Amino acid sequence: MTPLKAKTLIPKTAVQSEFSEEVCKQVIELFYKHLREKLSSMSSKKIVVDNLGAFYCKERTMESTKRKYERILEHVKDYSDGPRKEQIERGVSEQLENIKRIQEEYKTDKERKQFFFIHKQKMLDEQAARDLEEKESNS
Repeated sequence: MTPLKAKTLIPKTAVQSEFSEEVCKQVIELFYKHLREKLSSMSSKKIVVDNLGAFYCKERTMESTKRKYERILEHVKDYSDGPRKEQIERGVSEQLENIKRIQEEYKTDKERKQFFFIHKQKMLDEQAARDLEEKESNS
């Protein structure tokens, strides 16, 4: 399912719910705000929203995002000690851990898919060999 943009969702929702577009816009903006927060926290690689679609953390952008947070962490080391520095370090470290976890999930998924592909190919080759052997024995 392809995710819908808020701009296209507002007029449709207003007509269906018989509320004004302004009310629908406020509700949808609040919803999308929470959705963006979940995506930016990178707590999971996939967030599924009923009747709206699935939202994914893109694997190809994970490495650049990881480098960005590592640079931020390096710059924070130059700050003077204090509660703000600790807060930034804690937040950035948490984001880095989430990114690494999601990257590991993607890596595990790829390995699993590759294993099943190889196993399936091996089974097909064995079946083809048995069929060929059976065909030769029947001839």
